Amino acid sequence: MRRFLVILLTTVLVTPTAAARASTATEPSPSPTVTTTSEPSPDPTPEPTTEPDPVEPAPTDPPPSTPSPTVTLDVTSVRVWARTTAALAGRVDDAGPTSALRVARRAGDQWTASSGSSVVVGSDGRFTAKVPAAAGRTTVRVELVDAGAVVAASAPADVVGAAAPSTARIAMPKAVTDYKKAKVAASWRTVDGRAVSARLAVEFRRSGTRTWVRSGTVTLRAGKGSTYVKPRYDGRWRVRSFGTSTVLPTHSSSVYVDNRPPGSVVRLPKGTPGPRIRLAAQPRAARVSADATVSRIPTAMWRSMRGRSWHAGCPVGRDQLRVVRVSYWAFDGYVRRGEIVVHAQHARATAAVFTDLFRMRAPIRSMYRVDRFGWSSALRGADDYASMRADNTSGFNCRQVVGRPGTRSPHAYGNSIDINPWENPFASGYGWTPNSTWQRRTTPAAITYRGANDPVVAVLRRHGFRWLGFADLHHFQR
Repeated sequence: MRRFLVILLTTVLVTPTAAARASTATEPSPSPTVTTTSEPSPDPTPEPTTEPDPVEPAPTDPPPSTPSPTVTLDVTSVRVWARTTAALAGRVDDAGPTSALRVARRAGDQWTASSGSSVVVGSDGRFTAKVPAAAGRTTVRVELVDAGAVVAASAPADVVGAAAPSTARIAMPKAVTDYKKAKVAASWRTVDGRAVSARLAVEFRRSGTRTWVRSGTVTLRAGKGSTYVKPRYDGRWRVRSFGTSTVLPTHSSSVYVDNRPPGSVVRLPKGTPGPRIRLAAQPRAARVSADATVSRIPTAMWRSMRGRSWHAGCPVGRDQLRVVRVSYWAFDGYVRRGEIVVHAQHARATAAVFTDLFRMRAPIRSMYRVDRFGWSSALRGADDYASMRADNTSGFNCRQVVGRPGTRSPHAYGNSIDINPWENPFASGYGWTPNSTWQRRTTPAAITYRGANDPVVAVLRRHGFRWLGFADLHHFQR
């Protein structure tokens, strides 16, 4: 055992030089005597290797990144007339070959494609977006879309649709006969030439007044339209728009329309005097017809009659009287509405008389109730002097005979009618009344009564009225 350990230690402790020499000898030499020692020998020097050192790989550049597309608008707000098209200019950069531009509008928190909008892109990336402008404010943006997805979008921009100023026009004839229709042609366009299809009010302002009155409507299609009106009086006409959400209110300039009478105007001979009192023209009749009516005396009328044409001691009372309302041909050629009070027994005959006079177009100056002229202390009734000087046709009047104080007139019984007294005076106790000229004159029109065969005299005689003749040219009595 001890011997085995000595041999093992001797083998391990051989020096590197001796090992090298042993490896290079051609023939093995006898083993030298080895002296053991307690110190270990150093590790032998490693032999050089024949493999090359590893080479570090050269750094490589990262792959180039693809630029992100961008969409920009040149403006943040544009203002145009409502219902026109707003043009928004901008630029798109780095758009893909399959991408496209569109306009979107904001609805709450959502963006949706704008109907009716379009985008045209140039080769340099510049584009023009056309957006329909609704009334008010609409927020839009231009989006770049690829495969149905939005890959880029511009900043929002406001499109403000403002109500446009407009121009309305009217055309009408310069003159129209009363009761006839006149055509109203109208048009309405915005200042930029767009036709407006809507309704316009037709307005009338009577001569001598400042108030415009609505007299109809005209419906426009493609900015034009027409309707018909009945211009009953002289005055100015226009059309008015009250505006829409897209068009401002306006009205046309006015046109003057001359209303002409449907009948003949009475022209008295030169040098003949006219009535000394001028009365306001009575209202025009609604149509060309006598339209005679008979009714009891209403309360308001009776209040006016009391103390004038009727008073205590009169031979008839309210219940025995009637008012006849009837249309007549006035001296100015128009059909006017008058009234006359007579006894109830003669009311129908009176209505028939004036209906026939209307058919034959016999002119009557006016037909007011005589109480309009107030009380006359000389006549002890309504002022018939004033009524005659106004050439007024009248009936019942509880008074005395003109020129004969204390003598009750037939008019007090409601059975007498005076027609056109100015042109047909009578011989009173004071001379010819109301003038001393007309008893010697006649006219071609049926306004003077000089004989039993005159048309007006014949009509009244046919209905039971007696004409007093030359002594009282205007008086007819049943």
